[in-house]
Amino acid sequence: MLPLNKKIKLGRDNVRITSALNLSAASAALVILSAPAHAQDGTSQRGLDTIVVTAQKTEESLQDAAIPINAATGEELRQLGVLDAASLNKVAPALYVTNTGGANMGYFVRGVGNFSNNGFTNPAIAFNIDGVYIGRPSSTIASFLDLDRVEVLKGPQGTLYGRNSTGGAINIIPNKPVLGQTSGGLSVGYGNYDSVEATGYGNIPISDNVAARFAGTYTNHDGYFEDGTSSAEEIALRGQLYFEINDSINARVSGDYAKSQGTGPGLQIEGYYAFAPFNPGFEVPNRVFVPLGAPDFSGLHVPSTLQFIADNATTAPGFQPVEGFIYPNRSDTYWGVNAEVNFDLGFADLVVIPAYRVSELDNQLNGPPFKAAIVQDEAEQFSFEARLSGDIGKLDWILGGYYFDETVKGVNTFNQFAVGNNNDFDSKTESLAFFARGTFNITDKFRVVGGVWYTDES
Repeated sequence: MLPLNKKIKLGRDNVRITSALNLSAASAALVILSAPAHAQDGTSQRGLDTIVVTAQKTEESLQDAAIPINAATGEELRQLGVLDAASLNKVAPALYVTNTGGANMGYFVRGVGNFSNNGFTNPAIAFNIDGVYIGRPSSTIASFLDLDRVEVLKGPQGTLYGRNSTGGAINIIPNKPVLGQTSGGLSVGYGNYDSVEATGYGNIPISDNVAARFAGTYTNHDGYFEDGTSSAEEIALRGQLYFEINDSINARVSGDYAKSQGTGPGLQIEGYYAFAPFNPGFEVPNRVFVPLGAPDFSGLHVPSTLQFIADNATTAPGFQPVEGFIYPNRSDTYWGVNAEVNFDLGFADLVVIPAYRVSELDNQLNGPPFKAAIVQDEAEQFSFEARLSGDIGKLDWILGGYYFDETVKGVNTFNQFAVGNNNDFDSKTESLAFFARGTFNITDKFRVVGGVWYTDES
C-alpha cells in the first residue's frame, strides 16, 4: 500500500442555464440554477400531499407503509438535482452512495452495504428498476430517466425482496404511458465545464386502449479536475407500450438502452505521511503529514503530482519509483426489456413480471494504491416474478414466486505496484423462491405484519 493521503472529489459547483418547454401546457421558462456539489440530506417537504408507493408490492400511501421508507417524486428529484445513482444521497439521510471508479457503485443503508462491488460479488442492498431486481451493483448507473418516484427502504427486506436485501432496498420507478393523453416535455441546459444536458419525453395515444411513452436524455461535461478526470458522456433511452386489453387485463412492455462513457471520478492527492519515530502523539502515531500543496481539483495526473508521488511514495523494495499510473476510462453499455401484466381475478389481483437485462463493462481506473485496475465484465440475467394479492376481512395477503437466472463473465486485473492479480471468472446463478406476507388490521391505526421468503439456489 502507498503511504499517501487521498481525497476523492466527485464534482464542483456548477452554474447552468436551463430552458424548459412543456408541450402539453405550451409554456416555456428560463431558470438559472446554482447547484452545490455536496449532498443535501432528506427530501423536500410535501405537507399533507399523498405519495403512493409500491414498496411492499402493493399500492399504498407513504404514510400507511408499515416499514421505514423515504420516497421522492419525480418533481422532487428534479428540484434536488438527482440525475443518476450517485446523486441518491439527497433522497434519504440513511442512504450513502459512492463511486470508487468506473461503474463500481457502492450502496449503504444505515451503514450496511458492500465494500467490494466486483462482478462476482453479491450486493447487500436490493436495487430494482421498474420492478426488476438488478443483480450487479455495477449495472445500476444508467437508470434515471423520466421517473415517477424513487423509494428507499431501510433495514432488512428479505420477506419481499429476497436474500440480497440485508441493508434495505432501492426502487427506481419510471413514469408509465397514459391512455388518451398527448403530452411531452423538453429540457435543455448548458453550464460551465461545457456541460450539456438535454432530456425529453412524449406520451402518445395510439388508440382508445393503447398508449406509448418515449423518453431520452443526453449529458456531457468536461472533467472537473485539471488533469481532465471526472468527465462524463451519457445517453439513455426508454420506450413503453401500454395495452388495456379489457376491464380485467392490462399489459405494459418496456425497453431501455444506456451508454456511459468518460473517465469516472478524479482523485486529489493532498500529501503523504512520513515516518517520524518516537512521536506517538501525532494524528497518526509516529507519522508526520507532508502536504503536496497542489491547488484543489488539480487531479492525480498533473506532472507535479506524479513527480511528488514518484519522489516520496514507497512500496516493497525493488518496486520503486511509484510511477506509470494508467489514465482512467470507461465505456459501459446497458440494455433490457421487461413487461408487466395485471389480471383482475375478482377474488384477487395477479401481476406477472418477466424481464431480461444485459450489462457490458469496459473500465480502467487507478489511484493509490492502484497503478492500474482493468474491469471487463458482461452480466446477463433473466427473471420472472408472479404475485397474487387480495384481502379476506381484516387480512391483506400476498403470495408470490420468483425465478432468477444470471451469468456473469469477466476479466479483472489489479496492479498494486508491489503485487498484482488477475481474476478470470465465469459464474452462473439459478434461484427459485417463494414468498408470502400478511397484514392483519386490528384497528385503523394498529396492524400486525408478518412474512416469509424461501429460496432454493445453486
